[in-house]
Amino acid sequence: MRKIANIGVPTQPFSRATKLTGFTFKSYDKNSGVLRFEIKNQDGSPTDLLGATVRLFMYIYKGEEKQLFPIFDNQIITESYMQGIVKYPIPDMLLAYEGKVDAFIYIDFPDGTHTDNLAFTFNVEKSMIDGDVQLNGEYYFKDFQQLLQTITEETEHITNTVVKQLKQTAEDVESKFNELTTGMEEALEMIEDGYAPRLTMLETGKVNKNGVGEVTLDMLSQPVREAMTGGSVPVVGKDSVIGYENIVASSILEGQLADNAVGTDVTTFIKSGKNKFNPNLKIDNGYYGSSNGTWISNESFFHAGFFRCKPGQEWYVSWGVHIAFFKANMKDNAGPGVVFSNGQGGAITIPEGAFYFSVGVAKVRESVFQVELGSTPTTYEKYKLSIPELETELMNGNKYLLDKTVPVNKLAFADMGKNMFNNQDVVSGYINPTTGTIMANASYVTSDYILVDGSEITLSGIRFYYRYTMDYGRINGGTIESNQNLTLEATSAPYLIRVTPFTNTVGSAQVEKGTEATPFEPYEVVLKHVTVESKPIKEKVTINLPPTIYTTASKPLNIYTQNLLKHPVDDVRINYGRGLQKRNGYSETFQSNGSLNFEVYDKNGELLNSKVISIVTNNPRNTLVKALLIGDSTIRSENDMNGIVSRKMKKELGDNLTLLGTQGVEPYKHEGRSGWKFSDYRTNREGNLFFNPATNDFDFAYYLTENDIETPDAVFIQLGINDVFYSSSDASVSNIVQTMIADLNFIASSIKSVDENIRVVYNLPTPPNENIDTFGAAYPDTRYVQWRYRLNNHLAVQSMINAFSNSDKVDLLAINASIDCSVNIRDGVHPTNEGYGQIAERMVAYLNSLV
Repeated sequence: MRKIANIGVPTQPFSRATKLTGFTFKSYDKNSGVLRFEIKNQDGSPTDLLGATVRLFMYIYKGEEKQLFPIFDNQIITESYMQGIVKYPIPDMLLAYEGKVDAFIYIDFPDGTHTDNLAFTFNVEKSMIDGDVQLNGEYYFKDFQQLLQTITEETEHITNTVVKQLKQTAEDVESKFNELTTGMEEALEMIEDGYAPRLTMLETGKVNKNGVGEVTLDMLSQPVREAMTGGSVPVVGKDSVIGYENIVASSILEGQLADNAVGTDVTTFIKSGKNKFNPNLKIDNGYYGSSNGTWISNESFFHAGFFRCKPGQEWYVSWGVHIAFFKANMKDNAGPGVVFSNGQGGAITIPEGAFYFSVGVAKVRESVFQVELGSTPTTYEKYKLSIPELETELMNGNKYLLDKTVPVNKLAFADMGKNMFNNQDVVSGYINPTTGTIMANASYVTSDYILVDGSEITLSGIRFYYRYTMDYGRINGGTIESNQNLTLEATSAPYLIRVTPFTNTVGSAQVEKGTEATPFEPYEVVLKHVTVESKPIKEKVTINLPPTIYTTASKPLNIYTQNLLKHPVDDVRINYGRGLQKRNGYSETFQSNGSLNFEVYDKNGELLNSKVISIVTNNPRNTLVKALLIGDSTIRSENDMNGIVSRKMKKELGDNLTLLGTQGVEPYKHEGRSGWKFSDYRTNREGNLFFNPATNDFDFAYYLTENDIETPDAVFIQLGINDVFYSSSDASVSNIVQTMIADLNFIASSIKSVDENIRVVYNLPTPPNENIDTFGAAYPDTRYVQWRYRLNNHLAVQSMINAFSNSDKVDLLAINASIDCSVNIRDGVHPTNEGYGQIAERMVAYLNSLV
């Protein structure tokens, strides 16, 4: 919508006059005008509209006569239940009216209460371009009468046509019935004349007396089968193909199956649990509307996916709100759906013609949302899949499906990784970019056919490519300059592509969706939520480095590789640098920008993972920069109020750095508080100067004003150790990290609301002391062991990198990579003086990069 009229809707119990909004919509404002209501509680906070019904009444005038303008409930759209925002798009019929509009807002809440909230007015005027628009309500009423007359005429015409067609159909049916009756009479006469032996042959499957040409039912065409069986034997669907061996290679092609059409309910080797909601298939910020199955954007909801069903089945949807039914193609609506306005869900019965249903769910209910067969709810269970028996035969292609019959994108239970190029499935030679044929050359290798769904794709580390149609017809190809990337534009239809990298760089070649080249990841196909009972699947090695590392010219950059990996490995290689003494790591001095190619191999020399890191190098700054440090004891330096990190940074930059804050002493100010977590900075904890009682949350503008602090150029946030230190399971860490991500997003948004140019930097948490004895002495409670916290730290850092690598609000700083945890951790998690110095080096290098 291009013309949005924002109207605040109060709930105070005051007598008030009608609000003259001053808003005026024009007759030419078609599909662009909207009334947007922001409903507030008495304390100014947004009103929670989950389960509530907002009613809007409007009156227009025909002369002096006041007429009710029709408004239907489904025309009032809830934009955000939690923020109390609803909107009403101005319909074309109202724009045909000219004059004043009186409007009233009422709200029915789910607890049975009702409120009369607001009376207001606005105007509709004629646009100059609409010279024939009639005044007042005349056009509206005339247009309605014309519409009614048109509907009446069209209805009579359609009725007459249908009756005529029905009469013709009845005559055709009668004729066919007479022919069939005649044929049956002739057949009976033939039997009586001695043809009974031949009929017996047909019944036993013989065409003639010699037994040639045996005929079975599944060989016949659909019209013949329907004629013989009355339509009881399907040609497509269940039991239509006898034996999986009859499905030959490439018989199921792209476009013949909808994405995710092959679910676990039609496989024999994977079984799903009772909860059919797969979080990996959800789509945020909207859902399919229950009335007609069209997409409705809403930031408070997510679409939980399409659930396969059958007419007449009973399902129970716990905590679902908007249910829409679809036909077998998952596109066409199959009739009116269901809305559970209380937000808690309920039982549904699948209507005729529906083979899928979708569910819109409030984001806050994701952790308890469940979809299950049956009419009554059961205890919540997470979505899960299991493979009762994983056999080698299944891995290599067995008798049920021939090789490559069903591509990965058709499987609802598997995902392809980012990199679509499988460097283990290549042939020697290069693809001729003109003809699309393979040419012999040992310096190159060429991929198998890669399916592209029509999206934009980017090729990295590729020398030649060629594109084909889905039936392997030739389209075009090209050559890419060495060390360059190429983005291929989106197409209207899917296609196949083959790519050729150099043989010696095949380990870093990548084909990915999107317009930008991102860090390399190996090709992989992942079974989602699968429990393998026969043997474990090799775990992917994660490299905990952000996309960019900052360094200062002429100063060594140290990377301690064991800080970045979940478990020790046999071989870690970097294409730059020298090994550090007594440590498995690397050190290099950069004079300009560059990159590091980080590769991890197992003992057999197999590449487990690789990652290309950009190195941003700058000289020491010679202009003033203001920085604020927010964190835990690693910023406060335990009982040292002066802050060792602050001291180290000030020593490096001198008068070119001003440190802001209320903790510590000049000029080493900071905001470090021992034992604090992310959540502490968002609650009314004693000593939290960032907490605004009016908003009941972290408020950066409030902090600056109340404490007379200058606006900084950069804010460093060093939190996370205390958040995950006490977790005793991976699941617990995962839940906590999701809260950390939400908290950091909120804090960063609050900081940038003061000034969009403030840089928000998150320092990735440092690992623990590598010496188990030293860690144990610092934390004698046996619940807190070194290996558990090291794993917690790795999982937390990995999740934060995944969440913020492409963020436009938060920059990531790899202090986790540059501290020697064998000698520079004093106790369990707190650095020594030298360790704080290594942290400060990375922070100073970042400040040197700021203009």
